[in-house]
Amino acid sequence: MLNILIFIFVIFYLILAKKNLQLAILFIIALLPSYLIRSSIFNIPFTLLELMILSCFIIWLLFHTRFLNIILGKERNAKKKNKKVRYPFDIEIIVILIVALMAVFTAKFSNSSLGILKAYFLEPILFFILIINNFQKKSDIKKIFYALSFSAALVSVVAIYQQLTGNFIFNSFWQAAETRRVVSVFGYPNAVGLYLAPIIMVMMGLGINEKLKYKLLLGITIILSLASIFFAKSEGALIGIAAAVFVCLMLFNKKTRIISIIGAILITAVIFGHTGLKKYAIEKITLSDKSGQIRMAQWKETWIMLNDGRILQGSGLANYQQEIYPYHQEGIFIKNDDPDWHRKTVFNEEYRKKMWQPLEI
Repeated sequence: MLNILIFIFVIFYLILAKKNLQLAILFIIALLPSYLIRSSIFNIPFTLLELMILSCFIIWLLFHTRFLNIILGKERNAKKKNKKVRYPFDIEIIVILIVALMAVFTAKFSNSSLGILKAYFLEPILFFILIINNFQKKSDIKKIFYALSFSAALVSVVAIYQQLTGNFIFNSFWQAAETRRVVSVFGYPNAVGLYLAPIIMVMMGLGINEKLKYKLLLGITIILSLASIFFAKSEGALIGIAAAVFVCLMLFNKKTRIISIIGAILITAVIFGHTGLKKYAIEKITLSDKSGQIRMAQWKETWIMLNDGRILQGSGLANYQQEIYPYHQEGIFIKNDDPDWHRKTVFNEEYRKKMWQPLEI
């Protein structure tokens, strides 16, 4: 049933791309989370996002370039007629592709590594080519930003609804009112912050020189997005936004530079003047809280794996879980402020169980 619905959607999308290619590309940007809609044909996995990118690229190649005429032999001297124009970042793209191919080789050309190569490298390059060729005016860039804003609004509305109702959060711990963390359309809470945080900064920049009605529209979307990240409890994203705003204010002009410095000093004074906030900040900075200790444990075993003859090639694309397994520890004892922590974790069985934290790969 899903394949039939996807097929119908792609047919209509091809018609749209043929009539208005730029609008079709904006649909891709507005529906970036559509990578979550997955299926397969003849055991070949694909996502709806991939189908839109490939459909758009094929339409552009056939009807908006000389490719078809050259294939049909109608432009034998096409190379001589037009001066070649280099793509931006062409050398960088080639280098990235070479490194990605080396990573696929390291992963022994597994299906998962080829899938990552397709989705994370080849298709983004195709999409980059589409953008470069179809969005060349300054007004076109605004269209891209507003498509991102529309996407952020959709993701945020779902997140706010989840916060209010608890519906569509398919993890009982995150769904419970006392421990609720929204996920929006994604599979885990931090994805909300990872997706929305960069778009928030884009919307802030876009709104500076816009008319009042557009400022209001962007402002509402920014507030909804910030609320969504807060309800997802994505601390890293909130810190990242704060840092990005600080840097932007520092670079904008002299007045905002002074304001940002004064603001940073005041915030730092408040944090270190409050015992609870000070402890929280130090734990986050030193990675001594539970989350930080888990991360450091993973980094440690990854470093051991890399030093075992893999310092240059790594584990290969989509091959980390397999390569890290021999070096993986089942869990760690979470450290705390208890001065007798070490002795208790050695001799007190009940305390050991309380402090034990299993580690997934």
